[in-house]
Amino acid sequence: MKRLLKVNILVVLILYIFGNVCIGIEWKDIEDKKIENEYNEYKESNEPSSGVLGKPTQSDGKHTIDEGIKEGQDFIQIGQSGGSKINQEHLNNASNTLYNILLGIGVFLAVAVGMFLGIKFMISSAEDKAKVKEALIPYIAGCVVIFGAFIIWKLTILLLGRIA
Repeated sequence: MKRLLKVNILVVLILYIFGNVCIGIEWKDIEDKKIENEYNEYKESNEPSSGVLGKPTQSDGKHTIDEGIKEGQDFIQIGQSGGSKINQEHLNNASNTLYNILLGIGVFLAVAVGMFLGIKFMISSAEDKAKVKEALIPYIAGCVVIFGAFIIWKLTILLLGRIA
């Protein structure tokens, strides 16, 4: 019976994660294509000199000081032109997706362990009931830690979102 319960928990967990990942893959592909198009437009309009932003001009891969300074200036110019800004919506969606996946796993595990302890308490003898009661302390502490962490995460995101 324990094995069947573990298998069922594992199957539900895999299906939950797979469903969320499949939804995220399509969204990620769209974002990747958008970023690639923006980079290609920038590359065509600004023609980077060499090194990090392009291929080295010399065949041995060594650069002169002037080339290094030019690459640094190009890097600064990309930052000032807004070419490499963090996409707030992309970051927010990724954070929410990760939050929801981990919260779902946490809730599922908490409920599954609670059900297991409850069923074990109902069908066990007096000695085993005492063991189940002893197991409730770490279970409750684990639930407090898990859900406390999610509350802190959500509050941090909300508070930092108001600042930005």
